[in-house]
Amino acid sequence: MTDIKSLVRFNFRYFTGPYVALSLVLLVSMPIIFSISYLDMYQTARILEIYLVFNGMLILGPLFSPEEDGAIRRLILSKRQSYLGLLLIRLFLLTVILMAIITLNLIILKGNHCEFPFFKYLYGGFASAWILGSISVFFSGISGSTIIGYLVSFVYYMINLGSGSKYLGKFYLFSMLKGSVHDKIYLLCLGALLVGLGIIFNVYKSRKTSIIS
Repeated sequence: MTDIKSLVRFNFRYFTGPYVALSLVLLVSMPIIFSISYLDMYQTARILEIYLVFNGMLILGPLFSPEEDGAIRRLILSKRQSYLGLLLIRLFLLTVILMAIITLNLIILKGNHCEFPFFKYLYGGFASAWILGSISVFFSGISGSTIIGYLVSFVYYMINLGSGSKYLGKFYLFSMLKGSVHDKIYLLCLGALLVGLGIIFNVYKSRKTSIIS
């Protein structure tokens, strides 16, 4: 238990903290970019899906970023803690942080007299942020670059912003703007698959590296 707490503190301090700070910048900037008082359901969904979804990229995207540095990667792989276990702990931490940030944003919107079903929008907002983050995780995992993961995720976002509703079907990112969260389950499942594949690929790569070295 002590080892797990130390890992959580270490990851948050040196790797996760800066990305949480950027998410807080999004939070602080929200009332500057948008009016956040007395919004209806559509206006709230617009902020949640067009703007706050970027929290998914910021928080989940850097899942493998520590290992991009060769020296840190060798140090991590030399530890007694399994690499898979480390990634799962890191993923759990990032997921909790993402949920907390989405929740905090919704609390602020509620505090400004916006009308929307809180838990329905929490589910929908988290699902949209989750898929953007998961795409970042997968492509950063197979490419070895967090930046590439961000770029692919942003391309997916822009496709949705364009003709996504016509071509993406169940995987359309902005379904809450149409008043529905029913298809969000597809985003959650696809995101879980992408994260799982990214983790499997990195664990396999780490074992291959250990055998070679």
